[in-house]
Amino acid sequence: MEQEAYLQNARFPNGEDGRSVLNTMRDSHTAVTTWALELMAPQPDDVILDVGCGGGRALHRLSPLVPEGKLYGVDYAETAVECTKEENREDVASGKLTVVHGSVSALPFPDNTFDKVFSIESYYFWPDLQNDVKEILRVLKPGGKVYITADIHDRPNLPEETLYHIRTLNMTNLSYEEMESLLIKAGYEKVQAARKDGEEWMCGIGQKPAATV
Repeated sequence: MEQEAYLQNARFPNGEDGRSVLNTMRDSHTAVTTWALELMAPQPDDVILDVGCGGGRALHRLSPLVPEGKLYGVDYAETAVECTKEENREDVASGKLTVVHGSVSALPFPDNTFDKVFSIESYYFWPDLQNDVKEILRVLKPGGKVYITADIHDRPNLPEETLYHIRTLNMTNLSYEEMESLLIKAGYEKVQAARKDGEEWMCGIGQKPAATV
């Protein structure tokens, strides 16, 4: 697969080429997914949504950590939805996992549904970032948290290959400060852009304010 075609399938996986890219991404995102799951500290009965679930590996790894919980995945690429269902056949069959085709801009879930919402290597492509994090806020339960994880962030002296990917795919690439500002403006509290020692990774974390009586 040519490099540009590969990159476009990273943005929107489609067909057999898309499946190939998703398989590669499942392996390449292993380490950053491990970090994200550690930050999330899932509880046994959590209800959790993965936005941009891709090939479904993160949900597969999350499942044993929430033995009494419920999992959901959403992706705007039908190929990704299919791959996530295949990767998690048992959980789909049992009803523990529900995977839907949809957009972060209009999540197909009621208000106040999830204890946690997470996204790994996906926010770069969201169509309306400020609106989209507000949409996540809507579906979080009061006191629930969002975790937006990426293995790059905007900074001086990014490698030329990374800059090429950003330009080619028209990716959003926020700095730590921009991520925190995004979440604060959307209405989250206890906001931070977590950093991983020795890596260039970032995880934007915010909490939905508790319900007022």
